[in-house]
Amino acid sequence: MALQRALEAAFPPERRLVEDPLAVAFLDGPLRAAAWLARIPALGRLITILYDLVWPGPRPSAIARTASDR
Repeated sequence: MALQRALEAAFPPERRLVEDPLAVAFLDGPLRAAAWLARIPALGRLITILYDLVWPGPRPSAIARTASDR
């Protein structure tokens, strides 16, 4: 869940559904690196596409659930 929130928080403010500055703190190793690299727009798109190809469903589901809690 922390990776999904960190990836969503990396989007530009006008596009993001979740703002979670602490999500990266719960990640370590490669996942933390992926979250930091996702802040670069082209890499962020690539990382989310790859994530959704490898694990389809969890990222959009987690973000939709979190965004609906607002």
